[in-house]
Amino acid sequence: MIGILGGTGEVGQSAAAVLSAHDLRVGSRATGVDVTDEESLDRFVEGCTVIVNCVGPSHQYSATVARAALRAGVDLVDAGGDEHLRAALDDGARTAGRRIVLAAGALPGLSGVLPRWLAADLGAIDDLTAYFAVADRFTKAAAEDYLEGVLGTDNEPLAAWRNGRAIPDALRREHNLTLPYLTDPVAAFPFLDGESRQLARDLDLTNGTWHSVIEGDHLVAALDRARGLTRAEAVDGVCRAAALDLAGRTARTTFLVEGRHAGRTRTAVLRGPGISTLTGAIAGITASAINDVPPGAWCAANVLDPIATIDQLRPIARVAALEAAIEDLVVVEEGAL
Repeated sequence: MIGILGGTGEVGQSAAAVLSAHDLRVGSRATGVDVTDEESLDRFVEGCTVIVNCVGPSHQYSATVARAALRAGVDLVDAGGDEHLRAALDDGARTAGRRIVLAAGALPGLSGVLPRWLAADLGAIDDLTAYFAVADRFTKAAAEDYLEGVLGTDNEPLAAWRNGRAIPDALRREHNLTLPYLTDPVAAFPFLDGESRQLARDLDLTNGTWHSVIEGDHLVAALDRARGLTRAEAVDGVCRAAALDLAGRTARTTFLVEGRHAGRTRTAVLRGPGISTLTGAIAGITASAINDVPPGAWCAANVLDPIATIDQLRPIARVAALEAAIEDLVVVEEGAL
């Protein structure tokens, strides 16, 4: 039995679709499950073998759900969570012989899997450049998690990986940048977070550059204002701005990852649905692979098989490795990839 917390939301529904062949228990506020109430949470977890947590904001609830999973002796997949929570849970999970996989979403999560998939294709990567573009609406919980990622201590804006180490303030924000598969110029925000640092170490990168890409001016302005606002005000501003930027468009996620090794340059291109749908799919894929994960607490990108994960994602996202650099790729018609 796989229990999905937050199972009636967009992320949870996407996870359930991936796991539809399994026996599922769906829990949410609508079905009477209160993640802030220990007894309610324990009742839901009892009898499950794996819990998939899709409740947000994750920085408020992921630790609570993880403790419930450990009390019940069940495995856990969480679309949220970070390296700090992973480190706090690792000893308990190993002692209990249970598996906890955090950051099993799109960003982070898939954002760390796709470069590993490209590295398997190239054989190795020396220099990596990545752009992660998301055009979607935010729920308040998703906006709070987004702001926690952007403003949190794990994220270092403008930093990059150079000559085998992290360099602060190495880059600058780019405006009016033209990228393949995106119809309008965009803003690109360089960053270095826990996932990208671990990826750089695991792949033994010489140089690595990661960008969060925003399609539209309203969200850029909302983020610029966010540091001077209360968190509640910033959340409301992000929700409004994202909706305005998406007006008249279809929600979509576009990941571009360029790798260079031994004179070859290849770019992994992933074009998928909105971030919530993609996040739920990765959480579901992770749950289906939980028996392949050793006991302990992990971040998804570090334990998922990149080739198997991308293959399972193909029903909802188009993925290809192209023999070209990002700057050499041209905008193509929808459906050409």
